[in-house]
Amino acid sequence: MLADGTGWRALAFMLVEFTLGLAAFIVSVTLLATSLGGATYWFWSRWLPLQQGADGVWRRATEILPGIYVEGWRWDLAYAVVGLILLFVWARATLGLGHAFRGTVTALLGPTRTAARLTEVERTRQEVVTDADLRLRQIERDLHDGTQARLVAVAMQLGEARDQLERGGDAEHARVLVGTAHDSTKEAMTELRAIARGIRPASLDSGLAVALETLAARSALPVALDVDAEVRASPEVEAIAYYAVAELLANASRHAGANRAVVEVRVTDDGRTGSGASGDAHLVLTVRDDGVGGAAIVPADERPAGTGGTGLRGIVARAAAVDGHLELVSPAGGPTVATVTLPISAAR
Repeated sequence: MLADGTGWRALAFMLVEFTLGLAAFIVSVTLLATSLGGATYWFWSRWLPLQQGADGVWRRATEILPGIYVEGWRWDLAYAVVGLILLFVWARATLGLGHAFRGTVTALLGPTRTAARLTEVERTRQEVVTDADLRLRQIERDLHDGTQARLVAVAMQLGEARDQLERGGDAEHARVLVGTAHDSTKEAMTELRAIARGIRPASLDSGLAVALETLAARSALPVALDVDAEVRASPEVEAIAYYAVAELLANASRHAGANRAVVEVRVTDDGRTGSGASGDAHLVLTVRDDGVGGAAIVPADERPAGTGGTGLRGIVARAAAVDGHLELVSPAGGPTVATVTLPISAAR
């Protein structure tokens, strides 16, 4: 029990809440009673008891200072004005005390930083798992509907060509079938390479700079790349950075109608080392395009059913999995500037 931090925080809350509650009650009631009393003094002062002043005169009024009595319309007006002012002060003071209570509850009864961090990790982990499952399903569909169908067609064409040759049929027709099968095989190989790049580009083995150069060369729009060839990070972070840039360039081409894009990669906090394991160093990727703008990160609970964690939300989920984040500035009419900040190492 002595080591129960949550219990000690709850005990501290009770002590603070008692003191704060008592002070809030006194301040609030005093201000409210004083403001209402002053604002209505003109009405209830007629029922005050008679009292004789030092000058021997009997008055039905309050004495605020020796020989100074609150009577007459001027004093009634002054008291009414002061009462209304205090009524406003009472409202603001009560609101401030409410904020103080809320701050106390948040600080002493709210989740700790560790608990909040755990909740965020669980959320991002679930999004990454969902995104990975969707990608696997997409790969399965691509293989089933594309590559597998082509290979089945190749097998059928080669089988027909074999039957033609075994029966001594038309050799020219068999040659055409073999040629068609050969072309289909090359197309299937191209599709397989594209799918393999989607899983993990082989160019990443040569570093992020080389991978981004390859990506820029294959992009549908001209890309100006500014990245230091010595920039290295952990393999997981480099993969996230690569896919983030790939998604942003794809969005610029498909949705923004951009004519060109600029990709910049920097390392902050002097983290440019060969191992990429420098303390608090971060990898900062900036992608700019001259498109129509209007891009937005749609919250997870507002995504259309079946869209999963793809697009910008997918970048957010991937980055959050390693304590990174995405900043997006995309006013209507453009340009769009997306900045992805990632730690150099995923082990933090």
